[in-house]
Amino acid sequence: MVVCWGLYWGGGGIVGSMMITVFGVLPMLLLILGIFSPATAVLDLTIFTGLGVPMFTILLVFMAGRMQPVGEEPLVGNAVWAAILSLSGLAVGLFTHQAWLGLASVLFIFFTLYGHSVTEQRREMKEIDEALPGFMSDLMEFKRQEYDINKSILQVAANNRYTPSFDRVLSRVAAQLRTGTPLNEVTVDPKSRLARVVFFTLGQMAYSGGGTVETFYQLSVYTERVVEMKRNTMAEMRPYLYMSLASPVMLAFGVAFISGVIGSFGSLVGPGLTNLRDSHFAIGVVTPQLKEVSNLLIVVSSAALGMISAKILDFTVRSTLRASTNVVVATVAAYALMQVDLPWLLHLTL
Repeated sequence: MVVCWGLYWGGGGIVGSMMITVFGVLPMLLLILGIFSPATAVLDLTIFTGLGVPMFTILLVFMAGRMQPVGEEPLVGNAVWAAILSLSGLAVGLFTHQAWLGLASVLFIFFTLYGHSVTEQRREMKEIDEALPGFMSDLMEFKRQEYDINKSILQVAANNRYTPSFDRVLSRVAAQLRTGTPLNEVTVDPKSRLARVVFFTLGQMAYSGGGTVETFYQLSVYTERVVEMKRNTMAEMRPYLYMSLASPVMLAFGVAFISGVIGSFGSLVGPGLTNLRDSHFAIGVVTPQLKEVSNLLIVVSSAALGMISAKILDFTVRSTLRASTNVVVATVAAYALMQVDLPWLLHLTL
């Protein structure tokens, strides 16, 4: 188990590096083409935004999932309701006449509403997992006193307190045990994957004769190690969360900077290239379409980075509040940088 989590820590670096390359470096290289051919740059950025970003997002999420020692958390969110309400964000695009702001509003509303619909479930899962090591330790103490499993659980449920979510699960288990239901036939869903493993193992132990102190000790150590490893993994992977927030800002900065340089370069060499105006070759022209698709790419990339970081840190892409935060950061950065002449501000005007 320790080896699996260690491999995941190492593999996370590969996913993080690919995040920066795909959603930071590649768009900048495509945008540089706008110096020589704005039409080609618009087409390339549009294709990358519509096809490349979703494809690379699915690939990186799949890679992160394959590396993780645990599977996708079974969260259920209200996607339909969130999608319907998110359409109201289109009004922002109609009001401002900027499609990228409309898309940013739609994504922000959807990710926020959907994220809130699963937040309570994630909180319950975390509370249940955090309580399991203490619960198993208490059961082991009762086993040392030669209590059977059912009586141990009833005593722990009556006298011990852990976390609110786990206490509710434990009280429902105890209620069914009082009615005479065998532990291996209890129909309570503890929601957490680790809790399911623990209660299933306890049920099989009760069915086969009650187990020994050693088996309780092994199960207690296992739950403690899993919870500790998940906590350490989140701490180790947190830099990738910061990278997912910084990458859209850096991309917005790069777009604003290159757009300014292209414009300055065009004003410098434009008078000498009047004979090329009738051809398809243009230099130093920053078209409104190029600005629009660049901002669309910033917004879509920020959402993709939020989903990938959620998969890395939260072990599920359904934790969409990270993506909504990324969209807000990227939108504010892109809009703010549109209002300033960055090359002039940095004294780099040609």
